[in-house]
Amino acid sequence: MSWQAPNLARARFENLRPLRRISLLLAAAALVLTAWNAATWVRTGALGAERAAELERLTRETSQARARIATLEADLEAADLEAENERVEFLNHRIAERAFSWNLLLDRLVEALPAGVRVRQLSPSVARRGAVPRRAGSREREVETVGLRVSGEAEDDEALLELVDNLFGNPPIFLKGART
Repeated sequence: MSWQAPNLARARFENLRPLRRISLLLAAAALVLTAWNAATWVRTGALGAERAAELERLTRETSQARARIATLEADLEAADLEAENERVEFLNHRIAERAFSWNLLLDRLVEALPAGVRVRQLSPSVARRGAVPRRAGSREREVETVGLRVSGEAEDDEALLELVDNLFGNPPIFLKGART
């Protein structure tokens, strides 16, 4: 063992500088974190008020929309939809009758009429719409069926049979360019 000289200092020497520096650094970090936490808390409170106002506005709009839906449903229940549908169907039928193309009909009839046949009266009647398939694999389309009553006279039976052959032998003759 080595001999140690007596310590004449009043207090023992301790190097506290590193401890004080770490304490000061930790205190500064705590202060920064506290300030950041306070700022976040303030921002959250402000955003919370905006969100509460937005939620209140949306709640009001929802209740107004529900009241409007209830009113519309009551109006719908009060309406006589079957009578309205019948009326609309009748009006559509009348419009279809008035939209009949006489020019197209006469052009097609002239193409089908043989010599020696005289037409005295044409009476179209618009039938209901019906679904007709377009082609294999395609969707159906609605076409308007027009019944046509033709009255007239022919010089002989051959001319009459030729007219019938022209009309029924090539049925699409009256559908060319027809509107659907």
